[in-house]
Amino acid sequence: MPIRVTQRMMYSDMVSQMQRSLGAYMETTEQGSTQKRINRPSDDPAGTYRVLMTRKDIASTEKYEANADAALGWLQLTDSVLSTQVPTTLTRLKELAEQASTGTYTAENRAQIASEVRELFGQLLNLANTEYEGNSIFAGHKYDGQAYTMGLGVTTWDENWQSITDSHGQVFEPPPYTIEGSSATSVMFQFVSADSSEIGQTVDISDTNVRYRWSDDGGKTWSEPTALGGSAPPTGAYTLETTTGVKITLPPFKDGTVPTELQVTYADPDAGAGATNGTLLYVHPTAIYLGDDNDTPPDVRVIGGTSMIGSANGTFSQDVLVRLDSDLPASPGGAFDYSYSTDGGSTWIPAQGSYSGSGKITFTVPGGFLEMENPNQTTTNTDLTKGTQILIHPDRANLDYEIMKDTYITVNNVGKEIFGGYAYESHPPVLINEDPANTSHLEATAHGTFAQDVMVKFEGAVTSGGAFEYSYSIDGGKNWITQTGYNGDPSAPYRLAVPGGWLEVKDPNDALAASSTSPVFTIYGKAAETEPDLFNVLGQFIAYLESNNQDGCQRTLGALESITQNVLAAAAKTGGLENRIELAKDVLSFQKVDQQERLSYTEDIDLTELLTKLTQQQITYSTVLKSTSMIMQLSLANYV
Repeated sequence: MPIRVTQRMMYSDMVSQMQRSLGAYMETTEQGSTQKRINRPSDDPAGTYRVLMTRKDIASTEKYEANADAALGWLQLTDSVLSTQVPTTLTRLKELAEQASTGTYTAENRAQIASEVRELFGQLLNLANTEYEGNSIFAGHKYDGQAYTMGLGVTTWDENWQSITDSHGQVFEPPPYTIEGSSATSVMFQFVSADSSEIGQTVDISDTNVRYRWSDDGGKTWSEPTALGGSAPPTGAYTLETTTGVKITLPPFKDGTVPTELQVTYADPDAGAGATNGTLLYVHPTAIYLGDDNDTPPDVRVIGGTSMIGSANGTFSQDVLVRLDSDLPASPGGAFDYSYSTDGGSTWIPAQGSYSGSGKITFTVPGGFLEMENPNQTTTNTDLTKGTQILIHPDRANLDYEIMKDTYITVNNVGKEIFGGYAYESHPPVLINEDPANTSHLEATAHGTFAQDVMVKFEGAVTSGGAFEYSYSIDGGKNWITQTGYNGDPSAPYRLAVPGGWLEVKDPNDALAASSTSPVFTIYGKAAETEPDLFNVLGQFIAYLESNNQDGCQRTLGALESITQNVLAAAAKTGGLENRIELAKDVLSFQKVDQQERLSYTEDIDLTELLTKLTQQQITYSTVLKSTSMIMQLSLANYV
């Protein structure tokens, strides 16, 4: 059938041809200006997906490179401190120790060396507090604060004061002294007898003839002997103090009044400051570690009243909060509901457990399991109730950078493992398992050095301004040891002597007198001292120098050699981590080049192909324009 071709049809078709040619020409021109084959998803949907995924891979690689650079910065600074600056200082200290160990050196010579050692001590303390971009590199996970602070330590050569086992089998290494104050020089405390015929005898510290004297000038001058009084004060602790503000509180033992497990040897007052002349205590400078560590096991803290004790087993990288969602069954074999949270209680994951009847309740949680034990082996449904929450808190010191997929590098260090120092809190945390209706206004503070957890509770009626009974447990509540305390001032807080120090309880509302049951106070202890202990060794060295103790200086020399090896071992470990990062950076560099090549292959335009295509489309468009004008021959004259 013949088709009638009109001018309108011709015109529309030619315009369409021009538009298609122009569109293709403009698209090619855009590709030429951007040098990209894909400028929008519609250009190549499958190619666009590959481009987006490759860009994601490149972004991940760049993030890994940035992490590697940051990690390398941490480690290079650590390497500089441990392999160069600290060993250089230790070498000088060993030279000084060798000199001070020489018999030809006088007290004045050793005093001069002591001045330099104090300066080197401060230098090492500054190095231990080194920061990278405002973060401490030796404070473990607490890198937002300094790793160390100055403090005082106690050293003695008397074996009776180095390790003590009390009548309950509790071992203290070293005994839990508490020290307060500060001093520009080392201080010595020496025990002497009121009876000169008792020189060299070893007696209980409660002996009525026990006196102490002190010196802060290396034994050149001594204070007048001061009596301890023959029995402990109401707090159950003895104190030694100077007029300059240095104070040592000796630990209470046994019943809190006569710590018979602690003995002293009477010195010869005329023999001076010999370390083996009776019981002599050196108070010297040291450093206290404020950082975090990776010690196990993690802390377990019960939120809400219970007589049960808890322990966590496994590997925990974060806090885990456990909540009991139903009461425990009254008989073995029954199930109970609980939930756990790894984000501080924002979200809870339900779980179910069963009670075996053994006195232990087990909760399976991420990283391991939580075990709650009833020390009395009785029915447990009265000990843990619905709503009780239990926190598993691991010490975690690692600051990890992911330098490749699933490959992490730890860049910070636990300072106490390298430099030592005392690692305890002057006021360790205290948890009060209490009934809020009766004892919500209680305030409890622990004072001392606690090597382990101590549980404390009042026994019977508690009346302020008189004697009272209380008990403490060092085995999680399995065994309780009863003691007697005394509070002579009704407005003063109760002070309960316990192994390691004492617990101070403020009761402004007389809630203890009004309550029929006592809350349980749990003091969370921490190790008192770590090895190797650079700062304690240097503090002792200073004390030996200032007291003209040649034998002590010789002891220091051997200790410094061991400490140097430990520092160099830490430096070698850091160097190995640096090598791993350098290797990872090389791999990431090659990986990024490969990813960029894949991206270019998918996304970029071929220049030769582009020029050929552009020329063809230019010719096509010109041809369309020319042919259109020849065929249509449009002119206004046609319409006149």
